[in-house]
Amino acid sequence: MGSPGKGQFAKLGNQITIASTMVGLVEGIIYAYKAGLNGLGICLKECQNMGLALPGLALAQQLYLSLKADGEGDLGTTALILALERLNNVSLENLGSSSTPGA
Repeated sequence: MGSPGKGQFAKLGNQITIASTMVGLVEGIIYAYKAGLNGLGICLKECQNMGLALPGLALAQQLYLSLKADGEGDLGTTALILALERLNNVSLENLGSSSTPGA
């Protein structure tokens, strides 16, 4: 990354990229909601018809199915964190109130 101290600038650049990506993700979710779009299942079927393999989308569907099996299918896209917390046996509930190394 260059001379000593430049790694911190690389990290900050990465954080800017992640923040921008998250804004785009949230905008897409809001658009889909307002457009009345109904679930990832439709998208997966269309991708299969096109011969596309989107493993990230398939994984998201499996996570949503696990939430639905637990009676939490109506929590929406923000519940993905809940599914991942359960898979890893962690809780990020208090994440904002503690200092996180490297954040």
